[in-house]
Amino acid sequence: MELVRNGYTIQRLQSKIKNVEEKNGVLKRKISTSLSLRRLEVYARERLNLGEPEEVKFMRKDSPRD
Repeated sequence: MELVRNGYTIQRLQSKIKNVEEKNGVLKRKISTSLSLRRLEVYARERLNLGEPEEVKFMRKDSPRD
């Protein structure tokens, strides 16, 4: 009788493991998607109204020589 009970317990635990592994896969894909550079760029442009930075040039002014 105990052998049968252990068999059911093993099946139940294997089923739980499978479910957890599937959820883990879903979460990994969500993380991967949310970290993608393209998605981040779209978020920055659409939600934060950011764009490409403009080019800035600096000129060095040398001190006059005597």
